[in-house]
Amino acid sequence: KKTTQRVADAERTNRKQVATGSADIRMSEFADLAVGGDEITIPILKPEKLDGIVAIASDYKRKFKNDWDENDTVIDNLFRLTVSKDIELDGQDLIDDLDKYGLSFEDYVLSVVGSGSDAGRVLERLSRIKRVRPMSEKDDAIVKAMAEAQGDFRKFVVRLEGIRRGLLVSQLATAARNLESAVVRSPLESLANVFDTALWNVSNKGYGSGALSLISPQNWKDSFNVHKYMFNGRPDEVAGFVDLILDRPEFDQQFSRMFDNLNEIQMAQGRGSGSIGDKLMSAAEDVTQALNMPNRWQEFLVRRATFLGELERLVRREYDVDLFDALQQGKLRSLMNDASDVKPDNARSFIDLIDESVTKSLDVTYAKTPDVPLFRNISSFITRNGLTVAIPFPRFMFNSMELMGQYAGGSIPVVTRKVMGLVDKKYRGPLTTKDRQRISRNAVGVLGGGGTGLAVLSALTEDEEDPDSLQQSMSDALMSMATVGAAYQYRAGFAGDVPASFNEMYTGTEEDGSRVVLDIKPQFPLSQYMYLGEATRQIEKGTFSDFFDAREFIETFTGSNFRRGSGHAILDEVADIIDGSSDIMATENLGRAAGRALGEYLGTWAVPFGQAIEAQRAGGSRSLDYLDHRPDPSLGGFETFLKTTKKYALGNRGINVTPEEESGVPSRVDIFDPESRRVRPMQRLLFGLGQRTADAEYAEYLKAMGFDSYDLASKSKVPSIENFENSILLEQLPMITQAAKEFEKTIRANYQNGFLPDGTPIKKADSYRRKVSEDKHVNNYIKEFVKSQVTEVKSLLKDIGYSKTTPYVRAVMEFRKLKSGFQKLAVQEYEARFGEYPEITGDDAEKSTMVLETLTKIG
Repeated sequence: KKTTQRVADAERTNRKQVATGSADIRMSEFADLAVGGDEITIPILKPEKLDGIVAIASDYKRKFKNDWDENDTVIDNLFRLTVSKDIELDGQDLIDDLDKYGLSFEDYVLSVVGSGSDAGRVLERLSRIKRVRPMSEKDDAIVKAMAEAQGDFRKFVVRLEGIRRGLLVSQLATAARNLESAVVRSPLESLANVFDTALWNVSNKGYGSGALSLISPQNWKDSFNVHKYMFNGRPDEVAGFVDLILDRPEFDQQFSRMFDNLNEIQMAQGRGSGSIGDKLMSAAEDVTQALNMPNRWQEFLVRRATFLGELERLVRREYDVDLFDALQQGKLRSLMNDASDVKPDNARSFIDLIDESVTKSLDVTYAKTPDVPLFRNISSFITRNGLTVAIPFPRFMFNSMELMGQYAGGSIPVVTRKVMGLVDKKYRGPLTTKDRQRISRNAVGVLGGGGTGLAVLSALTEDEEDPDSLQQSMSDALMSMATVGAAYQYRAGFAGDVPASFNEMYTGTEEDGSRVVLDIKPQFPLSQYMYLGEATRQIEKGTFSDFFDAREFIETFTGSNFRRGSGHAILDEVADIIDGSSDIMATENLGRAAGRALGEYLGTWAVPFGQAIEAQRAGGSRSLDYLDHRPDPSLGGFETFLKTTKKYALGNRGINVTPEEESGVPSRVDIFDPESRRVRPMQRLLFGLGQRTADAEYAEYLKAMGFDSYDLASKSKVPSIENFENSILLEQLPMITQAAKEFEKTIRANYQNGFLPDGTPIKKADSYRRKVSEDKHVNNYIKEFVKSQVTEVKSLLKDIGYSKTTPYVRAVMEFRKLKSGFQKLAVQEYEARFGEYPEITGDDAEKSTMVLETLTKIG
């Protein structure tokens, strides 16, 4: 018992040292024991374990009677038998003998050693057993140790952020979208399993076996069995089998990784301390957990199905044993103990198969620790320091980036290492599990398992003086990606008419004949593949530069929210403050910037209430139109702060407005669709399918040219003026578009005949046409034509828009026209002339209007 306590105390001390960077990552000599729980000394204290030790000692006293020393203790004899090189005690024989008495290798080691150094000697002597604690469990222990070492304030911040992040995914729509993502991804993962088994057979049984496994019905059945467990209609049966295997002390760390990691982190952050703050936070966490029941249900459904399917596949592949037959025959304990009647010689430990299966279940739900060390460290840093305020789900972001990278070119680092191994032995060796995964996913994403790499190589070796050849090779590279090829076929119109935006799909028509589009951005990875399919089409046309937008690319492939215009607006307001505008303007800009930042943050806490608004829309008590809740501006800093905060926290979702009040809110003017509205709100509420009426025909033409509504719409900061200008643009854009189409016909005809749009002959026309495609040539002219026409309309509306607002807003806008230096002087002279600081507030619009007009006159 004293030894037990000493080892346990040492382990806890070392964990804290690891967290503070003052100890080795291994924590202690016991770190490699795959015992499951953190407190690895518990088995020593269990009487039933000692009964097994007595039984094994009795056997070994007879079996090794010439080496048994009656003067030593039983434990000393067992230890000497284990570590002595002169005694023929085979590691696998030892495990089989232990299994006979219901003991694990870890039980035995912890019973016969008296110190960490003894444990190290035993592990070294029996290293051929290859039964060590998975690195994932060690990493989790370090994460918990680091959490325990944090200060109380940081723990509070992290717990608070955990609650907020839980609320962000608490809607039914989110649960449905996550399940849809799993449904989209699971066939790709299953196909990758086919290739993974083939590669494993190549490494272990030769090329012939690998080739045969590609056409093996059993391989295909095992690779796709996750669908059977996910959709068999009896999730309780699947849960029962998973609990039978995992819900036991030996695998409690793996069980925790799969189901309870969030609760474990909460405990490490102070949950259960008993303080008043803890009780309040715990209650909030419990509410969040309750709201997340739909999301947790779908997540556990996917994880259990993936775990069970993967474990069944691995056991059959590496042990040549049917998992369920073994369970029915009562061989679970033998599997857990790596007994030779189920585990072939030199095969991986069952613990490794469990770990790989759990990791796969976390992988398909984007919950595993990122593989790339840089991503893993950044993700941990963000979560540990409460920076999830800016990036709520860093694991999802980095895992999704890794996944797309593996589908597109996962085999490249593996092939590179193999090539380097030709000249340097340290790079040689068999394919690892991660190597096979990268190659398998690349094989799914790339036709032929390396077509993209070969096509890119071909592109790089093409004649740079022949851009047509280079462009075609790049297009071939992307087209060789099988899944992207399907997306390309869709985007190219082989399945019928498609919207101009890659992230939309037509889903039918309404009773009034309006076409309906589905926004597929939330359906990962469908949106990503559609993006790549559209990119392939644009490269083929030579118009990729018109299509590519860095902000859109980042948003698509990271899942982060970088909505166009939102970030720039805040930055512009902060820049105005730094620029040194008048005190009045600086106060307003500061109020708006602070209000927007706070409002957007507070709005995330209101996400669960958004379901009530969606339910009202589905029930018909709220409008399906897109409404404009923005107030007109004022120069009062605190007033602007309150208005902006309220708008972004509640107004955008309509939470602070009753259905009756909402009926008086003006509709937002969309220059691409005069009758834009939501449709099928019940599908959005229950299944996360956001649908709306499609944009007008002229808008589709403009979007195909690379425009979006933000490019062309009014940039006024005054909602009433913005809506007025947009309403005029809405009338003019169809005519501008029709003129652009007529202009396009002329441009194309002249291009084909070797002339510029104005009729000037093109010198070396053939060479020019090889360098500049017809679509690129047309786009360049049409885009500038449309821009100039829209700019002209806006310039004509500049003064007219003011007449559509209140006198107070007109006075605000006139004062804003002054340069910042004159604004400052006007405020200074106003105070000197009238003996008081100019007070401006929207509560007294008439007085504020007079003050602003006076300031403008002075300025």
